[in-house]
Amino acid sequence: MKNPGEKFFIEDFAAFRKRIGGWVDRYYPFDMAIKMLLKPVALPPMLQRAALPLLSHGARRAILG
Repeated sequence: MKNPGEKFFIEDFAAFRKRIGGWVDRYYPFDMAIKMLLKPVALPPMLQRAALPLLSHGARRAILG
């Protein structure tokens, strides 16, 4: 923990997410990250291709809000 004595405020986290949101949306390889997570699951290729857009969209919503 970087600042163990500091209190956590949700407003600070929301401001942080807003500041980095454009960068993350533009540069983070969501599709590649989802493919890496799906690989050990060993789903059939057709099912992986079908699931990729849905999971990628879900990951974006989870991270970017």
